[in-house]
Amino acid sequence: MPVLTHVPTTDKVVFITIDDGYARDPQVVALLAARHVPVTPFLTVDAVRGHDAYFARIQSTTGQHVQNHSVSHPHLKGRSRAAQETEICGASSTFASWFGESPWLFRPPYGSYDDTTRQAAAACGVSALVLWDVSLPHDVLRFASGTTFRPGDILLIHWRPGLARDLPVALAAVAAAGLRVGALQDYLPRPGHPGAT
Repeated sequence: MPVLTHVPTTDKVVFITIDDGYARDPQVVALLAARHVPVTPFLTVDAVRGHDAYFARIQSTTGQHVQNHSVSHPHLKGRSRAAQETEICGASSTFASWFGESPWLFRPPYGSYDDTTRQAAAACGVSALVLWDVSLPHDVLRFASGTTFRPGDILLIHWRPGLARDLPVALAAVAAAGLRVGALQDYLPRPGHPGAT
């Protein structure tokens, strides 16, 4: 199973992924709709429980299916296969019931994973672990390499207060690099769906 910090492409695209689900600002929905930004949500069940309608709106607005970020956001590395499957399969099952489709991408909380994580994820129907190479904590971009966006970069942001402020920072930096926001799920589609390799 691939573990991706970057999508191998020469297309002039950057991918925005947003984790957890603890903040649910309606301004974010409006911004994404107005600017047609296809962000991919990697959600945690415990963060989203009781607020699935908000994220169903995000899914509808962006055209990007909700993806898996575990049930309770633990460090997975070093845990048993059964414990890891409980976190990953449990989230996939819950999100399938809430959002109509089981996730096929998984982001391990904290970027913490091992070979057992990959085996557990595969058993839960996951086709790739998606990490990141750029992050945006509190309106400051942090690049793993260089000082600007490159084609295929994966940006990590979080559903937190301030997201409506942080997203325009990311979008301006993407545009300044001569790039646009791409739809991650066009490049990492569900296996067996049209466009999958």
